Amino acid sequence: MKTYLKTFAIVALMALTLPTSALEPLSDRAQVKHINSTLLMPDGSDMTVDMSFDCGSDFSETGLIVTTEQGAKFLAHAYSELYGQAAGEKVKQAWLTKANPDDPRKPTMLLINAFGALEWPNESTKVVELQEFSSIKTVSANTGPAILQLCGTRSHNPSELQ
Repeated sequence: MKTYLKTFAIVALMALTLPTSALEPLSDRAQVKHINSTLLMPDGSDMTVDMSFDCGSDFSETGLIVTTEQGAKFLAHAYSELYGQAAGEKVKQAWLTKANPDDPRKPTMLLINAFGALEWPNESTKVVELQEFSSIKTVSANTGPAILQLCGTRSHNPSELQ
């Protein structure tokens, strides 16, 4: 009897203490739950890192991941337009400097996960038909950067995407 009681207590304790998933399935799109990345280090070695976007993670509210200098420049311009020049400079400095002076290198990526209350652009903005987003286009001043929609299909082979 004591063994059953102990087993029940242990199982109950584990059920209460195991983290629960904050992500719930969406009806019309998938959500990123986990990313496994291999980083090429300055010395030529590889480092594997895991990022969980589930409950309790520092990444759980991540909306943007910037991994290149061009991406950081784009984000700096966006921040300047949305929040002012000082905000754009903050993005620039975050990309160009180490987070802590003792760090071995500059950041590999910037993650943006505290957007505040953003709304879609106002209704006077021209709505672009979805066919316009189905392929990569060159960037022009009037249309902005190309948008490539991926992982909305079952196929992940680029030659099979429509």
